[in-house]
Amino acid sequence: MNIFFQESLAIDWYFIIGNVTMPVALLVWLIAYTDMINKKKQKLTVILTVFFGIIFEIIFFYLLITDIDQIGIINPLRPFTVEFGIFISISLMLVILIMFVTGMIFAQKSVKSEDRDVRLKGKLLRAAFFTFTIAAVLDSLLGTIFENPTDPLLAIMVVITRILLIIREFEFYGGFILPSWMQAIFTKK
Repeated sequence: MNIFFQESLAIDWYFIIGNVTMPVALLVWLIAYTDMINKKKQKLTVILTVFFGIIFEIIFFYLLITDIDQIGIINPLRPFTVEFGIFISISLMLVILIMFVTGMIFAQKSVKSEDRDVRLKGKLLRAAFFTFTIAAVLDSLLGTIFENPTDPLLAIMVVITRILLIIREFEFYGGFILPSWMQAIFTKK
């Protein structure tokens, strides 16, 4: 929008696009995780995650309507970083922690497989969940860590964080799909 229309996305839409699907993504991941790792606990996990998601959405939309600054603040001098409020910060850290722990357990089980390709996928997934965690924590905290929007280190950290987020996508792609071109890079087949 900035490049083509010289205007930014409205802040409420920015927050909706960036946060509303977080409980859904967590639910989908935990269904897949429990399907493969611990089917007995799937029902309880789904119920707790749906409960978390409903509470999250109610509070999120309440804050969006009543006091959007409680969700976060975008400084006009640094339009690509957000200083999240306490509610979003805690929610993000909780989701990141759950994804990291379950992701590492899942990846570790894959690494122990007899199948060479599954082991490679496990290693890529382990790297992906690690990269995801670092990038997600950095992305959610950059606005808080750097108080001075003109700090050149902030610009460098934003670029590094975005690069990590892109790398993580390739790692997830390889960990779940493992296309032949990527397999050829990592193996001597």
